[in-house]
Amino acid sequence: MKKVAKIIIEECIQPSKTDNILIVTDTIKKDLAKPIFEYCLKKNFNANLMIMLPTKADGQEPSFIVSKAISSANIVIAVTKWSISHTKAVVKAREKGAKIISMPAVEEGMLKRCIPIDYAKMSKLTKCLANLLTKAKKVYIISPAGTNLFLNIGGFEGNIWDGIAEEGKIINLPDGEANIGIKNADGILVIDGSIPPDQKSKWGIIGKIKNPIKLIVKDGKVVKIEGKKEAKILKKMLSEFDNSVYKLAELGIGTNPKAKLTGNVTEDEKILGTVHIALGDNTSFGGKNVSPLHLDGVILKPNLKLDRHTILEDGILEIGIK
Repeated sequence: MKKVAKIIIEECIQPSKTDNILIVTDTIKKDLAKPIFEYCLKKNFNANLMIMLPTKADGQEPSFIVSKAISSANIVIAVTKWSISHTKAVVKAREKGAKIISMPAVEEGMLKRCIPIDYAKMSKLTKCLANLLTKAKKVYIISPAGTNLFLNIGGFEGNIWDGIAEEGKIINLPDGEANIGIKNADGILVIDGSIPPDQKSKWGIIGKIKNPIKLIVKDGKVVKIEGKKEAKILKKMLSEFDNSVYKLAELGIGTNPKAKLTGNVTEDEKILGTVHIALGDNTSFGGKNVSPLHLDGVILKPNLKLDRHTILEDGILEIGIK
């Protein structure tokens, strides 16, 4: 983990000696956060380590005290069981210009495999895809598992999650995706890669999917969920929250060449050539759907068109990067 910590600080974040670094972790993931903290201390960076109780699901707000600490730092590194990337606390910190480095549900093996990569090369691809997303209005996705989905992304701006932290922006280590908010959607979405809960929860565990989950989408919201065990867990989970969790929030395209399907969505959504669709909160993408959850579901071997241009065919990129 020492090598990983060094890459995260020196290549991904590149802090100055005057930066106020806050490392937020929880009682479950603290052992992965400590090497990063120790590296900061070794290099005499101004860093603090804050350990909290874990939240209960992706997108749930941290406590008031943790939120206040996040708003006081200009670099926030979150190593937590559940993602806090799409919370009000993080959005406010970004609005103040903070660099946000989110690392939800990470495992040591994942970090050692996916962090040591060619960031310049991945950044070039991610920026190209984000630019194409920004220019596009309509998206059409089909997949072997049965996805047949139309999206309207007009008016949103593509985001570059390339592992290089910038002021006012968020990266999600291990990184590698171009993503954008969703204005509207209709059709069939079949999740056949993975989706949360991808770790132990009161609803059960889905993670790597054996039986694909079929979601019927109308006017931007999921109106029906079909499938077997995985679908039942997802239905149970979503039913405990308000209707905001059924809205399609995000379209993402994976760009990390070392990521592989493990059942952990933090890595799976970064797999080169995959597509993921998120449900729930979209405020961090420029939308107005405030929701207690943000859940990413991964689609394998997708065919994706932006307007009339084919970007992915059976999970293979159809664009050239110079």
